[in-house]
Amino acid sequence: MLAVLLGLALLTPPAAAAPRFRALVFTKTAGFRHTGIDDGVAALQALASEHRFDVVHTEDAATLTEDGLKPFDVVVFLLTTGDVLTAEQEAAFQGFVGDGGGFVGVHSAADTEHGWAWYGDLVGGFFVFHPPTQPGAVRVTDRRHPSTRFLPRTWRRTDEWYEFDRNPRRQTHVLATVDERSYDGGSMGSDHPIAWCHPFQGGRSWYTAQGHPDESYAEPLFRRHLLKGLEWAAGVAGGSCDPDTDGDVVSIRHDPAAGRFEGGVFAARLRCETGRRVEVLKVREGPDRVVGRRRTDAAGAWSLGGFESPSGRFRAVASRDGACGVLRSTPIRPD
Repeated sequence: MLAVLLGLALLTPPAAAAPRFRALVFTKTAGFRHTGIDDGVAALQALASEHRFDVVHTEDAATLTEDGLKPFDVVVFLLTTGDVLTAEQEAAFQGFVGDGGGFVGVHSAADTEHGWAWYGDLVGGFFVFHPPTQPGAVRVTDRRHPSTRFLPRTWRRTDEWYEFDRNPRRQTHVLATVDERSYDGGSMGSDHPIAWCHPFQGGRSWYTAQGHPDESYAEPLFRRHLLKGLEWAAGVAGGSCDPDTDGDVVSIRHDPAAGRFEGGVFAARLRCETGRRVEVLKVREGPDRVVGRRRTDAAGAWSLGGFESPSGRFRAVASRDGACGVLRSTPIRPD
């Protein structure tokens, strides 16, 4: 009898290891529908099988209730578009993040819920424009985060290069930018974030603007980028995503519609949106040449004037350990 029992024990397969985390992949669209949704879902399901986590896919926003979200550690908005949630579903999702849940946004997740300011802050910004899909050069700026440390410093690939309603730097930790010199039609300037992450109101948010072409989800590097971002947002991978603190960056563009600027000389008045004090502003033409330096007043406002710029573009860096949020510029006619 003992021998029989031992034989049965040997034939019994070991219990399957518990999944490391559970992810809800949400793909509802109320606007443009990307043909890559099926490829993206299939890629995440394959990654789940390979890396021991669970994926549940839905297009039913009714899943996003307090009870419906409880089984999950992270929610992925994969190629969502438009106004896809009711007010009650928004409140449930906000509560999920506030309770420590993770969020991953892929590409047009930034083209979702434009009327919901909280969601825009969670993502890091809203999509406003893109030129045609074309090759470009991604500059990987964080070489330590698990979602980017394996990527080449210059990651050349084809995608639809999104522009946003704000520069997410300062509110988020930028992982990679896209070099606008590498493609046609960019207008955000020399600092154009394309992937970022940040802790957010008790939860974690990771976003990549890439992922428009269907073929993205078969690319080994992009799949790993997505996997490691998902693991970070789910809380099973380390990596710092504290907001950047090395100075506000803004591109000030020469705007002919705002006035005629002779010889590339112009003046601009800029204000720190948060109204907090910034000690020093440096204005650069190109990567090395400092063309102006100003101190601010107590309200955080400062003015520039008379700087010559053949390109009509400056890079302004305000120092002092994170004193400012987004900077806005209004070109004015020089005296």
